[in-house]
Amino acid sequence: KSRDDLITAGVGQMFKEGQVRLARAVEGRGPRDGLIAYVDFYLSAAHRDTSQAGCPLPFLSADATRLPDEARAQYARGVAGLTAAIAQRLAALDIADPEGQASSMLAEMVGAVALARAEPDPERSDLILTRSRQAVKRRLGLEAS
Repeated sequence: KSRDDLITAGVGQMFKEGQVRLARAVEGRGPRDGLIAYVDFYLSAAHRDTSQAGCPLPFLSADATRLPDEARAQYARGVAGLTAAIAQRLAALDIADPEGQASSMLAEMVGAVALARAEPDPERSDLILTRSRQAVKRRLGLEAS
């Protein structure tokens, strides 16, 4: 009906697609292997370089405060839903404070992709992703055994 409605619907669609990406990453895998696959996908050069089909959170998060009220509320619901989906998998691994860890994990991954996309030097950009991928896995006990 309006430009604001269109923006709100777009934000909602963005999170639906994010949930699908997470579901695909964990499909057919146990909680640990699914989370490893999701972290490896999200913090990869391929994801960083796919600005059309990649996660728009790294782009949109800086502008979220300027969204219309309903779109901003939709954004908050989407972040909460994605955080809850990650927390559910962390809880299955008996990770302490799964909600807090999921929130931190999502924030770090979104920030890492945003910084890696902005970094003009390919080696430094790759290093941002590699270090964040290793740090997330180490913190959550998802390193290779």
